[in-house]
Amino acid sequence: MIQINLLNQRPIIHGFSSDKDGVKLLVTVLVVVVVSAVATAFVIKSIKGKETSGVVPFVNAPVEQQQNGAGTDNTPLVDSVQNEKVADTLYTRYSDMNMQSRLTYEHLYAHYLFRELGDIVPADVDFTSISLKGYETVVGLGIIKSEQSTVALFSSLKKKEWDLEPKPASLFREYKGGYQFRFEGLYKLRPAVIDSLVITESSIPTQEHLQELKGIASAIISKSPVSVNGGLEAIDPLIEGKYHHYQYAIHGQSSFSQFKELLKNLKNSTSPISISDAELNASGAGLSWKVVLRITVL
Repeated sequence: MIQINLLNQRPIIHGFSSDKDGVKLLVTVLVVVVVSAVATAFVIKSIKGKETSGVVPFVNAPVEQQQNGAGTDNTPLVDSVQNEKVADTLYTRYSDMNMQSRLTYEHLYAHYLFRELGDIVPADVDFTSISLKGYETVVGLGIIKSEQSTVALFSSLKKKEWDLEPKPASLFREYKGGYQFRFEGLYKLRPAVIDSLVITESSIPTQEHLQELKGIASAIISKSPVSVNGGLEAIDPLIEGKYHHYQYAIHGQSSFSQFKELLKNLKNSTSPISISDAELNASGAGLSWKVVLRITVL
């Protein structure tokens, strides 16, 4: 609804006291008629343009570096939504970490990822799905009512130094009276979070303890406020030198806060157990989800 500020309206004068006033009124009426005709023609043309062009996307452009020093790692980035500076922080990419740092990173990753999403996403954002792959790539799809909240979403992600991929991976557009969005990017744990190693090589059990670790994981899941379909479903393991990563698929339902509680409980364990992949989909008033649980042994 458009509210008119009545305090700023000029008073309407009924009648006129002289011929000059009558001429003024006639000229005013003619001007109004001409302006109205032009405005009407413009509106009709705009409507026809929309009908023929379909949905016009409002695109999240690629993040571009400044001209000075472009291409260097320490060049400040410019936010592609609001042209705000993004702080330059040194991160070590997950793929470049040694195994000892990686194990702690993996153990903490999902918990801090979904906690940050809960903190920075505007309240009127409705996700239809969120997925995580390989402790790095995050994809989100959903709907937002206002353009202001759409801009706030992308700006919040960039202020937190997410590396968003350019279009068509990350974009938003008008859709059914609101905005539809998709983003894909890399979420990185801050150095302060992983400075203190939670999982060290000396704390990694051998393969003889795999069943014990599965029992620990199952106990954590059963104590969390989520509903799980079946047990741990074994999928192909990964082997990196002396490290064996056993992987298990888990299907379940919960609310978003209950899902975060599960991740928090896994994070509070000191065992080399982590979530490497996750797929959350809106289902009624809650979520249906699938995660890949990883257990690392020597």
